Amino acid sequence: MAGRDSAADAGENLYSGLFAAMGEGMVLCELVRDPAGRPIDYLILDANPAFSERTGVPREKAAGKTGGEAFGAAEPPCLDAFARVAATGLPERFAARLPPLARHLEIQAFRCAPERVAALVRDVTDRDREAEEHAATLRLFDLLLEHSPIYVFFKDEELRSLRLSRNFEGMLGRPLGELLGKSMLELFPRELAEKMTADDRAIIERGKVTKFEETLGERTYETVKFPIFEAGKPPLLAGFTIDVTERVEAKRRLAEALKEKQALLKELQHRVKNSFALISGIVGLEEGRTEDPGLRGTLADLGNRINSLGALYDILYATGDPGSIRLDEYLQGLCKALLDSYSGTAAGVRLGLRAAELRIDVKRAVPIGLLVNEIVTNALKHAFPGRGEGRVEIELSAVGDKVVLALRDDGVGLPPGGQAPRPEGLGLGLIGMIAQQLRAETESGPGPAGRGLAYRFAFPLAES
Repeated sequence: MAGRDSAADAGENLYSGLFAAMGEGMVLCELVRDPAGRPIDYLILDANPAFSERTGVPREKAAGKTGGEAFGAAEPPCLDAFARVAATGLPERFAARLPPLARHLEIQAFRCAPERVAALVRDVTDRDREAEEHAATLRLFDLLLEHSPIYVFFKDEELRSLRLSRNFEGMLGRPLGELLGKSMLELFPRELAEKMTADDRAIIERGKVTKFEETLGERTYETVKFPIFEAGKPPLLAGFTIDVTERVEAKRRLAEALKEKQALLKELQHRVKNSFALISGIVGLEEGRTEDPGLRGTLADLGNRINSLGALYDILYATGDPGSIRLDEYLQGLCKALLDSYSGTAAGVRLGLRAAELRIDVKRAVPIGLLVNEIVTNALKHAFPGRGEGRVEIELSAVGDKVVLALRDDGVGLPPGGQAPRPEGLGLGLIGMIAQQLRAETESGPGPAGRGLAYRFAFPLAES
């Protein structure tokens, strides 16, 4: 007997130790019935520390108390489930929230003796919260697909439609349920479907985001596609599509309007060019008819100014660009025309041009051409009196956001006193006016080694 008592004590101690050390909460209950045999409560026989942690009810306030007393509830928690388990002997698993903590609990109840139920209690609050957050995210995603104004799609590893936004029904004219799980050949015209499939395979192979423009019927769409890779799973393809029909049409109309405007501007420039040629011809006729040397010189200068403008429009008409011009090409043609004009009186003068490739708007090219015309004309007329030869040099460069135009000759230079000539004549007056119009920083003075006359203009490349 003593041996059996000792073994029983050892088993009891082992049970108590396991009961207390369990990581899961555990409670032992015995049903309480009314005189009619109906279950009205349960008596908590024992509860381990983990049960107290999960429920917030200390063991000393649970053991020996009814469920209603321990949890402070008129309706004992889990009574119906415990009664079923006690009656049928079948275990049950269910979710519950027990006061006072009201955490998410998963309870597994089983019968351990007649009218007695043991329950394992697990805290699944974090798991349920994650599940709720996941479900909320899925609901948001479903709402996105339901109400998105752009077309959203996902394709599986076989490039079949996996998920589609609701608006695909309007694009393809079929209920959404008939569009899912379909290949591109089942959804789109063959030519477009084959191109889509080839593009999709290439995107997955390259692993890069790619943009396409596609046409379906009379609508134009812009689509961005990208692969989705997840470790251990086949790659998926996703993307979104925007209907850009109106934008493409507006762009087409704008291009047509611009083309028409350029054609009109080109025609206007052609007429201006012809007008300059006509005026230059009239001035030339008057120059040839007059016998007054002073008037003949004035008419020649006027003709050169007109020709400098005409040369600009010659280039504009030849290049087909109505808004801008290569300044270096324009100055090259202008210098050649000036040398031809003074070939009789300045045949030995050489004119050198070193110019960077600069494109400038027409509005600014006009005054620059007039500026070069006036300075080169003055040099050809006045810098080399009684000399059979001379040199005029022009340099054009870009320095930062400015254009630098330098002109110099090796002629007679400045009058005694070293002062720059005063702008009393029309030509010199024009130089000052044009420099002001260009907002140019202007320097003038003797040329290299004190010989001749030099000008330097620095003005903004673009008009502010």
